[in-house]
Amino acid sequence: GNNVQLADLSIDGNKGQATCEAGIKISTQGGKVQGVSCHNMSGAGIVVDTASEVTLIGNHCTDNDGAGIKVIGSEDITIEANVCRRNYEQGIYLYQSNRCSVIANKCLQSGGQDIDINTGIYLVQSSENIIQGNTSNDNTWAGIMLREASHRNNINNNSVSGNQGHGIAVAGLGDFDSSQDNVIAGNVANENGYHGIGVWDCIKTTIIGNTASDNGEDGIYLILVENSNIQNNRCAGNAGCGIRIDTEFNVDNFVTNNDLVDNGILPLLDEGTGTTTVPGNRT
Repeated sequence: GNNVQLADLSIDGNKGQATCEAGIKISTQGGKVQGVSCHNMSGAGIVVDTASEVTLIGNHCTDNDGAGIKVIGSEDITIEANVCRRNYEQGIYLYQSNRCSVIANKCLQSGGQDIDINTGIYLVQSSENIIQGNTSNDNTWAGIMLREASHRNNINNNSVSGNQGHGIAVAGLGDFDSSQDNVIAGNVANENGYHGIGVWDCIKTTIIGNTASDNGEDGIYLILVENSNIQNNRCAGNAGCGIRIDTEFNVDNFVTNNDLVDNGILPLLDEGTGTTTVPGNRT
C-alpha cells in the first residue's frame, strides 16, 4: 500500500549466509523510513524503486555489498541525515530519479574497488536534485559524482575530502548526453587523490564559491566544457594547477575572481577557446 511507515528496526542481512536485494524495498506513493539500521546485506541497505514522496531520515546503512541507499526511477524522495558507511558500491545512489533532496547525510568509506561507481553520492541520468550539506569523505573514488545527462542539479555546501579519486565529479557522455545547467557552490573539496572538482563534457555549469585545496592533481579541472561560469573559488596548494582548462575543446567559459595560490604547476592553465578571465584571478 501507500504511505508506508517503518521505524526503529534493525535488520542484519547475514551476508554470506543469505541473499537478498535489500534490507528494505519501497515502491509506494508516500511513506517514511526512520531510525532503521540495515547492515551486512548481500545487496543494498534500502531500495526505493518507482516511488514518489518517500522520506528516508536518520537511518544507518553500513557494510552492505550494494549501495547503502539506492533510489531507482523515483521522484520527490527526501534522503536526510542518514549514515552510509563502508558499503561496497555507493553510499547513496540515484538512477533516473528527479527532484530528490539529499541533505545532511554522511557517506563514508564507500567502495571495494577503485572504479567510478565506488562513490559516496552517485547520480546517473538524474535531474533537478538538491545535494546539500552532506559529508562524503574517504571513499574509494569520488565524494560526489553526477553522470550521463544529469541536468539542473544543485550541489552545495558539502564536505568532500580525503577521497582517493575526485572530491566532486560532474560528467556527460558524448554529444547527446552532456550534463547541463548544474550548480556546484560553496563546497569544500580538499585533500582528494585527484581533482578537487572535475567537470567533463558539460554545458552551462556554475562553479562558484568553492574551496578546492591540497588535492593530488588540480583544484578545478575542465574538459569539453562550454559556456560555464567559474568564479570566487579558492584553489590553493594543489599538486597540479589551481584551475586547469584542458584542450581547445573547452569553449566560451568565464573564469575570473578566483584565488589561485601556491599550486604546484600554475595558478591557471588555460588551453580553452574564448575563455574570459577579465578582470582577473588572484595569484
